[in-house]
Amino acid sequence: MVSSNDREVNKRKNELYGLVETSYEPLLEDYIGERVILELKKGSEWVKYNGVLKDYTSEFIELIDVDYAPETSGRIDADLIVLRKYGIVRNLSE
Repeated sequence: MVSSNDREVNKRKNELYGLVETSYEPLLEDYIGERVILELKKGSEWVKYNGVLKDYTSEFIELIDVDYAPETSGRIDADLIVLRKYGIVRNLSE
């Protein structure tokens, strides 16, 4: 028989694990710290960004040192956090 305290503890554990879920992906693990190409969906088209993969979770992808500027305005380095449903890490950058 499970007591109400045990049920409450299990409920809290499940809530906590849901918050820290990382959705482990071996391919992305190998790319952490490496320069990658991120394809980001903007409207109806995909835009490519070059940056260093810092981290990822089940919801987000984080890149640092991203060249985030139109060709006309020169280079602007930025950090970028995108929802995974809009961004895909395709491959290593050269």
